Amino acid sequence: VDSADLTASATYTITVTDVDDIGVPTLNNTNYLFQTKGQETVVLNAKNLGPTDFKCGGAGGACSDSDVTYVVSYGPATAAGVALAYNATGCTRVAGHDNTQLSCLTVPGVGINHVWEIAVTTHGSDGAKRTVSQRSVMTSSYRKPTLTTVGASSKNIPTVGGVTLTFVGTDLGPIIGTAPSMFYVSNAGAVVGGTTIFQQYAGVGCKVTVDSTTIECVAAPGVGTNVKYCLVIGSQYTSTWCENYVTGAAPPNTVSHTIVGGGSSNYALPTITAIDGTPYDRILSSSDGATNTAGVPRVNTIMEVSLLEPMLTQD
Repeated sequence: VDSADLTASATYTITVTDVDDIGVPTLNNTNYLFQTKGQETVVLNAKNLGPTDFKCGGAGGACSDSDVTYVVSYGPATAAGVALAYNATGCTRVAGHDNTQLSCLTVPGVGINHVWEIAVTTHGSDGAKRTVSQRSVMTSSYRKPTLTTVGASSKNIPTVGGVTLTFVGTDLGPIIGTAPSMFYVSNAGAVVGGTTIFQQYAGVGCKVTVDSTTIECVAAPGVGTNVKYCLVIGSQYTSTWCENYVTGAAPPNTVSHTIVGGGSSNYALPTITAIDGTPYDRILSSSDGATNTAGVPRVNTIMEVSLLEPMLTQD
């Protein structure tokens, strides 16, 4: 039964506070590891990423840049208001996922634990409106670098250093961006008492010369043989032993990289040119009591090195 006694009216106010809220972006893959050369696809999930499929012409429809544009940034976490390191390219809505998913391409870069942020700008009759998401909790990383070969110049490094060393591998980073670093460890010989000294040196002026595959560094002054190398790109090391290395410890006998042409990497052996001003005709043979052309007794090669190394390794 309907009557005036059963009819009532009221006014309600509904306030929508998150009409443009993008929320916290999530990555479609929980373990994104990107090549440092970039150009890999990344898919992000969020909310309110511009017009819906219905507005864009039905499921699977696409909107033009005149309707909405995207800026998707990522990199190591920074303070609020400080831009992230990288901007993805070619970001578009993924057809069939309404306005909740974007597909982008990565750019060349390095590093780990990168957070993501999405900025959406809608263009309407009342002008452009920009909305920025919160930063993602999920993170992505670029791949860990690998070192495969070290150039032949490493086989006879002058003890004064200065020679350019060439390193070839994968995911070594872009030419433009965070500079790589390098350190290496040599067997500097035994001192009195028989304890072997392992000397650590840092490469100088390291730079990427071919995107993602080649790095050059200048060798430091030093001594020693059987040198082992470590590269550091975006806080990632080329080998586990490098990451865990303790100064003064022996490096592993077998490492992942080889020397071009075979053999090992070494500093040049010392040579004797004169003794007390007398020219020394160095003869590589065992000491047998004979004399060389200058009338100086022959000296065993190993003895020469062992006598000189303590002097060369002094601070």
